Amino acid sequence: MLTIRGDPGTDSKTLTKRLAEYEQMLAQILFQGFGDGGWYAEGYHPSRISSNCGMLEFIAALRNAAGRDYISARRNAQWITLRWILEIVPDSGGRPTFPSRGPYGGESFDGAGMSHSGDIAYGFGAIQPKHRAALLWVYENFIHRHRGHYGANTYPHRAINALVNWPTNVKPVNPAEVLDKTVVDTVHGYFACRNRWKDSDDVLVTHLLHIGPWGYHRVKDGGNIRVWGLGVRARWKTNFREATPTFYKTDKDGSMILSARKNGEISSLAVDFSGAAGTPAVLVGVGPAFDKTSLSRGQAKNGASAKYTSVNAGPNTFHIITLQKGAAPKASASGDRVKIGSQTFSFDKKRIIKGK
Repeated sequence: MLTIRGDPGTDSKTLTKRLAEYEQMLAQILFQGFGDGGWYAEGYHPSRISSNCGMLEFIAALRNAAGRDYISARRNAQWITLRWILEIVPDSGGRPTFPSRGPYGGESFDGAGMSHSGDIAYGFGAIQPKHRAALLWVYENFIHRHRGHYGANTYPHRAINALVNWPTNVKPVNPAEVLDKTVVDTVHGYFACRNRWKDSDDVLVTHLLHIGPWGYHRVKDGGNIRVWGLGVRARWKTNFREATPTFYKTDKDGSMILSARKNGEISSLAVDFSGAAGTPAVLVGVGPAFDKTSLSRGQAKNGASAKYTSVNAGPNTFHIITLQKGAAPKASASGDRVKIGSQTFSFDKKRIIKGK
């Protein structure tokens, strides 16, 4: 429509009207479907139907044929693609996976079918140039070995999009050089943090409060925390669902601290990637959101594990998850603090505080 509007023999009035309707729908899905951190109201696999079956193509067409640039103007338009850079982690066999919470579909970043094969071919054209080298790194290191053509051999238009969008004059760059290791989606209450981009031992933690609009499909695991790393794919059950965020802080190493209020009471979560606790990752939770906590899928085939323990220190109970290969570091009370390795955690009723 953008191409032929105004050509001899076309009904430009109708074409203009229809394009306005479609662009209104685009605004709606960017405001209510995808949040500002790329989370989708119905989960990741349903999101690929929206993004790869016309949406990302329409965004590119509006920019190139109409001069309407959603990519630069709206943060979440880019995060429809950037989320894959942050969240893809290879499994023990090197296959690209991500922590899916949707109503269907597994954890494999597969490239089969119309909706699952456009993320890369479209993605290079739907992010700013400074991020293309990072997406290329993820493609070449985490995806290409198992999904080489990624739809270009199945659907001709995928091949054309790859030809148009692929950064052929760009060298891959580790995402840590151009992208933060954390993202927060303030619309849906989605939080993700990562310690590095290297291999299957990378650690990724995601958390969904599920406070935004809900779609036709209901997202699973709202309120629960996914802990991935060292081959472990653990789920930490909490009562954080629909809590209102009250505090959020990140560090350059990907660590984060989040507090949220539910039923008038504040709970707080700390994710520490500093290594000071003697383990690649430690998670600490305080407050009623963790009163009935449980951990599942905490063991990997390679012997790595996510271990849960709790420590009473002062008036608070600290709920702790450590991720390790071998023995888990011990946690002990030190006054009103809990100590793990050389790292300490305390709680001031508003947030968890790391260190002295």
